[in-house]
Amino acid sequence: MGRSLPICAAAPSLAAATITVGAAGLATGSGGGGGVAGAVLAVGTAAPCPPAVWRAEPRGYKQRRIETRTQRYEEALMAKVAFVLTDDFEDSEFQVPYDRIREAGHQVTVIGPESGKEVRGKKGKASFTLEASSDEVNAADFDALVIPGGYAPDKLRMSAGVVKFVKGFFDGDKPVAAICHAGSLLIEADAVRGRTVTSWPSIRTDLTNAGAEWVDREVAEDRNLITSRKPDDLDAFVAAVLRRL
Repeated sequence: MGRSLPICAAAPSLAAATITVGAAGLATGSGGGGGVAGAVLAVGTAAPCPPAVWRAEPRGYKQRRIETRTQRYEEALMAKVAFVLTDDFEDSEFQVPYDRIREAGHQVTVIGPESGKEVRGKKGKASFTLEASSDEVNAADFDALVIPGGYAPDKLRMSAGVVKFVKGFFDGDKPVAAICHAGSLLIEADAVRGRTVTSWPSIRTDLTNAGAEWVDREVAEDRNLITSRKPDDLDAFVAAVLRRL
């Protein structure tokens, strides 16, 4: 006696059919054409197909997935920019680059010698609470560095941790943007030798003595280093920074 193997009714060409296979592997029915050895098709009742199992996606799943992908894409484009700051910085030379870099979608972290300390601009128009100390971070964690001017750079050059942090950007060939008196911190980091730079005129001699070539222009770019002279140069200075991010 042969055994019957049901065919699912969902098979369109074999609906309502059953394959009967002979026990000895030979056709048990008549009309044994040479194409099917040991089997014939006998009309019968098709076996029902098992019910399909559908998994419904939670409400809002696709939207959340799109939003997650968009966020990852935006994060991939977003640069991490460090500012180094302490008391008596030039207010506009911090506030303008800080605001515009953030408006461009980049992440900014303000760093100084002491985390959590509130520092104020020399004109009293801007203040900021330092988000991390230079000992808590590493240049490898950032894509670029901005150094505002004012009296702050001359104070920052006395911090070994800040100087080491600045050097790390040059070691990694990452963009460093310094404006006005910020050149004094670059000198302490031994970062201007053989480079073309600009600055506030009062530190011109200091820069040339440190091996730099000083020029009088709104922006000087030499490899990874961007420098500017004063607040009037901020538009050109920030534009040069954003091109590098």
